[in-house]
Amino acid sequence: MPKADNSNTPERIALLTRWLQTFPTRRVASLLADREFVGRDWFGFLLAHRLPFRLRLKANVQLTATRRTYPLVQEFQDLRVGQTRVLRQPRRLWGHAVYLSAKRLEDGEWLLIASDAYAHQAVAEYAVRWTIETLFAALKTHGFHLEETHLTQPARVERLLALAAVWAVQVGLWGHEQQPIRQKKHSVDLSSASSATDSMHSSDWSPNWPNAVPNSSVCWDSCSTGDPSRWGVT
Repeated sequence: MPKADNSNTPERIALLTRWLQTFPTRRVASLLADREFVGRDWFGFLLAHRLPFRLRLKANVQLTATRRTYPLVQEFQDLRVGQTRVLRQPRRLWGHAVYLSAKRLEDGEWLLIASDAYAHQAVAEYAVRWTIETLFAALKTHGFHLEETHLTQPARVERLLALAAVWAVQVGLWGHEQQPIRQKKHSVDLSSASSATDSMHSSDWSPNWPNAVPNSSVCWDSCSTGDPSRWGVT
């Protein structure tokens, strides 16, 4: 969006409508978004267009039952740290029937996910969003400072990103051999090659590091989602 801060609901709807019109035959695997990207109209649009989603909710969200409302966390209040639960039946949220999943994180915070349909791996699927956050950080202030190039021509930006991606993968793979990449506690076996450059100190780098990076091939692995048999299902 050509502005600072988050988009609002009309802007998001307009953007997705344009995408659907441009790519009418493309199938959306899942839409992932943080706690700011929710609401009655947004949920209604996604459900009406049958767009799969895994959206994080705030802990103070209220669900609707017959003639009353109650806190969302009430559905998961007995979860211990590290435990995950998926509700089989939908709940009413902002006038829409959505499916809920939750995990109690190690810091005591709630990871609450709303889905368009029952999905026993919703929490793990949402965790893929952390790789997007890592990418944004790597492209901006924690890495390449892409905005400081002031490039506006798509072809030049594309070439620069291609070079940056190759460089990041090569350096990340080499850096992981020197010092294994540390994983955040909220990750679900997700790693980013670019995070190796953040976790290594300048003293860890060889003076001849460009020549030290080995030749390597890149493969794409599916994200590990853990053992579903350990999850509570209601």
